[in-house]
Amino acid sequence: MQKTTFSKYKNTAFAFLSISLGIILSSYFRLDSYLQTQFANGWDSYFYLIQLKSYIESGEMHSSDLSLIYPLMIGIQHFVGDYVSTFKFTALLLIAISLLCSFLVGLRITKKTEVALVLSSFFCFSPHLTYFASQYPKNLLGFIFFLLLILFIPFNKQAKLQNRIAKYALFFLILLLNYFGHRMTFILSILLVASYFVIQKASPKTISALAISFFLLVGLGGLFPGLLSLADFERLEGLLTSVPQFAPYSFWQSFGRDRISTAWKLEIAFISIAFFFNIAYGFYSLQKPSESNTPARKPEIIGLSLTAICLLLIFPFFKWSLEGIAYRAFLVFMLIVPIAFALNLNSLLAKKHFLPYGKAITGFAWSLIFLLLAISPLNASSYKPEKHDPPYLLYAKISERVINQMDGKELELLICHKSLAEYFTFTTGIDALPWLPEYEIQAEKLWRVATDIPNRKIQQYLTQSNQQKTKKLSIGYYLIREDSWQAFLNKLQKNRELETLHQLETWRNPNKMRPSYLLKGKK
Repeated sequence: MQKTTFSKYKNTAFAFLSISLGIILSSYFRLDSYLQTQFANGWDSYFYLIQLKSYIESGEMHSSDLSLIYPLMIGIQHFVGDYVSTFKFTALLLIAISLLCSFLVGLRITKKTEVALVLSSFFCFSPHLTYFASQYPKNLLGFIFFLLLILFIPFNKQAKLQNRIAKYALFFLILLLNYFGHRMTFILSILLVASYFVIQKASPKTISALAISFFLLVGLGGLFPGLLSLADFERLEGLLTSVPQFAPYSFWQSFGRDRISTAWKLEIAFISIAFFFNIAYGFYSLQKPSESNTPARKPEIIGLSLTAICLLLIFPFFKWSLEGIAYRAFLVFMLIVPIAFALNLNSLLAKKHFLPYGKAITGFAWSLIFLLLAISPLNASSYKPEKHDPPYLLYAKISERVINQMDGKELELLICHKSLAEYFTFTTGIDALPWLPEYEIQAEKLWRVATDIPNRKIQQYLTQSNQQKTKKLSIGYYLIREDSWQAFLNKLQKNRELETLHQLETWRNPNKMRPSYLLKGKK
């Protein structure tokens, strides 16, 4: 008995040593990948850095937001000292924590070090995780809390009352942290808990308590900025379509095949296959449910619950757009499927039909672990800032030229497209928005960086005085006063230049006012 216990701890210690080595190697190669550019990585990075810089230099956020990502970044900034490096190290730290959490989920739920190591080794390799962390660190923080929630769902109803109270307290604390982490993963956490208790045939009291807690938190979101509130459901407008689509294929097509490395393509293909396996196993398991509701069944229950969430995340009638909810949901789907697959496959292989093949399965698992760790350096070649990030070098030149062209004139607000707006605000301290302002600004203080304007149309439809106010900043980019821009659009409309209008009215030329869900806590 003592020898068995010693062997168990020895295996666990070796597994922790292995995943620690994997995290170190993964962090090294991913850092090398992120350091390919002198700028912060990702389309949203400078929004985070505006917030961080504002808090450190003025003591308050540029836009009020209670997300836990900012205390984390402030702590890292204290040691790193540089804003851009802080963003890169925040992404790396979140990746490292997510690798550790995936390992712990596999170990705690299945009690098998091989499953835990395969799962964490997969994320060591994952090109998708490298991309996701650089683009959406706040979402990744929410995903970490989502994993922690899986770890601490109270499984054993037969435990002592004191232990059950402690576990429930910890569980609700993590759920609350998730609420302050990210909206999407908080909702997914609620769905996970609901699915788990439904499968466990929870009492109506438990489900009612969860529902009441959810609506109370939504109510709090109306009072505090950055949290889930009823206003956020405006994001769902135009979400559905009558034309079905499969998100992995839609992403492959719209993102651009040349921007997806071979390793990333293999990952997408594997996850698509794993997703269909999860569905098939779900049908099989529900048709032949286990008679036991004991903790021994928890891998199967969690696996089925995660499969249900994945079905929701890539609902085929979501309208696909790289700027929409369907795209964000797909990115999270890519992280959840491997966990569901590992738990479902473990449940399948634990059935009596596969017991004679235990040693062979264990040997294959270890081979897979070494293979995944060996090919993890492919992360460095999968992420390319020139393909996956905005052209920040161009934005730096445009920002400098805007300041020079203003030539001492007061500029209160600059309207320009996403990422350029955040970069301009971060580097100049002057407000820029990828939206039309919902408040009045004097005409001479409101300017725009417009793009994709046919030069002949400027000469044709702008008056001579307005042409003189229009300054070329770079190829395709112009600085123009907002009232002149609106007059230009009106003339295009009157002259039925619909094709030109369609060309101009894209995200690159913001033409919509900020929606209410973005106005909570704004100065």
